[in-house]
Amino acid sequence: MNFNLISFSEETRFDVFNDFYVDKEEDFIIRFQAFKERIERLKARGSMNLLFTSKTELEMMMEIRKDFVSIHGEMVLSKNYCSLNFAVLIKILKNMIDQLGNC
Repeated sequence: MNFNLISFSEETRFDVFNDFYVDKEEDFIIRFQAFKERIERLKARGSMNLLFTSKTELEMMMEIRKDFVSIHGEMVLSKNYCSLNFAVLIKILKNMIDQLGNC
């Protein structure tokens, strides 16, 4: 088989993979900034000593904690998907090199 590296890169569309992860990273940064703002609002209410004076402050803190656990899980999954995609890319490239060597 005769492979053309340019057509290979066009077919696999590496930019699609890259754009996906860049978009995810930007989303995580925006969400993290929102966390910081929510924590600052809670601090401004004087609740950072963990002695909540109202039910709404306790609910706010619990919501922040739940959201933080959720975003952490998403980040771990994203990291694992990235590693998996990288491993697949390496296998594809090795296979392509082997096939080019047999030409």
